[in-house]
Amino acid sequence: MLNPGWILRRFESRAVALARSAGRVPVSSCAESPVRRAPFDRLACPVGFPGRMLVLNLIHAGRWLVGAVAGVRAAARALEAEVASGRPQRAPQRAGEPFWAELEDCARSLGINAVGYARVPPELVFRDMAVLYPQAVVLLMEMGFEAIDRAPAPAAGREVMRTYAALGEAANALCAWLNRRGFPAQAGHPLGGAVLYPALAYRAGLGVQGRNGLLLHPCYGPRHRLAAVFTDIADFPPPRPLPGSEAARLEALCDSCWACVAACPTGALAKDPVPRPGGLRSYLDPARCFPFFMTHLGCSLCIKVCPLSRPGYGLALREREAGRKEAAAAQG
Repeated sequence: MLNPGWILRRFESRAVALARSAGRVPVSSCAESPVRRAPFDRLACPVGFPGRMLVLNLIHAGRWLVGAVAGVRAAARALEAEVASGRPQRAPQRAGEPFWAELEDCARSLGINAVGYARVPPELVFRDMAVLYPQAVVLLMEMGFEAIDRAPAPAAGREVMRTYAALGEAANALCAWLNRRGFPAQAGHPLGGAVLYPALAYRAGLGVQGRNGLLLHPCYGPRHRLAAVFTDIADFPPPRPLPGSEAARLEALCDSCWACVAACPTGALAKDPVPRPGGLRSYLDPARCFPFFMTHLGCSLCIKVCPLSRPGYGLALREREAGRKEAAAAQG
């Protein structure tokens, strides 16, 4: 049996223990949490065709997978230093308005395509995970269209792992940037992670929730990966929600499309939302999705077929809507 996820769990278990030992864990989910993460450490792939597929993908994307795991390890070590620094016990400090523009400039210099701000609802923290601080700087990084358009070929898996590695490095670097300025921070790595990132990004105003379980961004659709840096700053910015017309346009397109439902090779996407514990709803069946996801290092078929993944598609929708409004205003 091949079991590629246990290394991640090893570092994350250490990070969770550190977060809970800090004495100030305002956002924490234990056995009561309704949200369970895919058990990557227990998704063993049998030797045979699935095992050979995983090996093939590891050959193509191995160095990026190693880089992503190294990023998870670095985040755990940084958390250890954070707990030792005493910052979790300090009262929140103000940063000042210019600070946030500087933070976003730093994020862009690290390859981040979009930044959002949200408080972390406890119900979005995965069961048996923990987050040290109540605020999240949510980070979005685009995945290359040409590679994802070849899903589920190894080139797509390589791009997924490359993005995990690069985004993880960016989250760790932004965490260090905050620490150097005297602010508390905990990096949330995109691979695994402690929170349900698409729902958190939705609360930050970065997009709407898609039928494929992913965030639909106005420019990139679901063709991205998400991470976060958790902090506690007195003048933390409020969320910047999408304009109501743009959110409605994205949701209407998703509701009428269903391309991802038809393309899913395991039937993991339902046509109607399924109630989940804690009042949540989802179209995704993780038990069907994640074994295939693991053997293909990201699968990405539901991303590939989404029309919003095509470069310029979302912007063209926005321009057409603006044109219709101008025409209606001229006639009215």
